[in-house]
Amino acid sequence: MRKVGIAELKNRLSQYLRYVRGGEAVLVYDRDRAIARIEPVRGEDLGEADWTAELERAGVLANAMGPRAIRL
Repeated sequence: MRKVGIAELKNRLSQYLRYVRGGEAVLVYDRDRAIARIEPVRGEDLGEADWTAELERAGVLANAMGPRAIRL
């Protein structure tokens, strides 16, 4: 897994996305703290709805319109 700071990622985003396309994960750091991981989508090409639903089931993503959302 590659590690990169925010400024480096910003300056060379295309390069790091090529690593991800090649199957490698990238761990993003803000100073000395890991804040995000960019990794290839697993399995078949998922549509956005399927992909976000998978992340919600895994507990990685929370639905903004969930039970505690403020509805206007």
